[in-house]
Amino acid sequence: MTPFFSRIQSLLLFNRLAIVTISSIYLVIFAGIFVRVTESGMGCPDWPKCYGSIVPPTSIEQLTWFPEKEYSKGQMIIKKTEGLTFLYKAKYSFTSSLHWNNLNWHEISDSEHDYAEFSPFKTWVEYLNRCLGALSGVFIIMLVLISFFYKTIPRYLFGLSFLLIILSLVQYWLGRNVVYSVLESQKITIHFFVALIFIPVLLFLVYKSHFLFKKKSLSYPSSVKKSIIQESFIVENKLKINLKKYFFVFLFFALILSIIQMFFGTQVRGEVDNNIFSALNSFELAFHRFLVPFILLLNIVLIFGLRFLKNNIHHQKVLVEKIGLIVILILLLLTGSYMYLFEIPQSIKPKWTTLIHAYSSVVLFSIYISLLLKKIIYKPI
Repeated sequence: MTPFFSRIQSLLLFNRLAIVTISSIYLVIFAGIFVRVTESGMGCPDWPKCYGSIVPPTSIEQLTWFPEKEYSKGQMIIKKTEGLTFLYKAKYSFTSSLHWNNLNWHEISDSEHDYAEFSPFKTWVEYLNRCLGALSGVFIIMLVLISFFYKTIPRYLFGLSFLLIILSLVQYWLGRNVVYSVLESQKITIHFFVALIFIPVLLFLVYKSHFLFKKKSLSYPSSVKKSIIQESFIVENKLKINLKKYFFVFLFFALILSIIQMFFGTQVRGEVDNNIFSALNSFELAFHRFLVPFILLLNIVLIFGLRFLKNNIHHQKVLVEKIGLIVILILLLLTGSYMYLFEIPQSIKPKWTTLIHAYSSVVLFSIYISLLLKKIIYKPI
């Protein structure tokens, strides 16, 4: 395996795979928010399988008991008894007789939860969310293997990659707990914030591997290299004078406020899901709205502050972050205002507006992290 790896640019390969991995994480987070707003979290009432199968059912007939039918161990069915609906799991593989036999089945509600509703749409939304999570796990394992076999990759990059595996295991365990708690709001919040931890770790891997690759591949003559260092020194002094004391302080506070805002946003969503009538008068919504002008003011300062950087932090463009801040702020204000003024007061549970609003907050968090990491990593070469 090592001879094969030695023929490839190690840092470049690691960087490209880190980009693919963080892209998959963004898809997982988007899918997770989509699951929340469509209330599809119980689309698969077990974990890690779905109704006891690797491929979930597409119709209620697949979850209905029939006589003289083969059932595999762990397979689930939904059965109505005396007007009530129950979820059952096969204790072992067998062929059903002409009459129902309780000895062949384990009633899920006896030990785990009593959720026994089936919706093909919700089932497949949750299933695809889990598939994306599994795919991101594969990419993370590949990152660990590459950073391990390539001796030219710094060991701290291997350590951070391995940390992602630990985070993935924690996240899978939290996902299981969310299902068996029947979507308890606090557990969903923890599940969401653990997912956010992947972003700064992976962005660091992307930026650091890119920086090391460029540093290794550059071979300027000494005179050219000297001019670059002098230019970088001038840029560094301008940053010290204009931004170092102010811009990154504002950026840090904006990051902290965004995390607090996301936390209260998840609590507001929990209030809407539990009792939409009381959501308008909840403390969570009041505090969520209270932070809006402060976050808006901080981001306006950041947008104008980026202009002084001349689209450059140590030769790294920040134009994407600047445009991103403007677009995301507009989306957050429009979707948040629309939900507060038109949907919640009319007892409408926001879906697509929540999806855009919540995912925009994740992107805003990513922009803050991106700027901070570019400041830390991209030093003059």
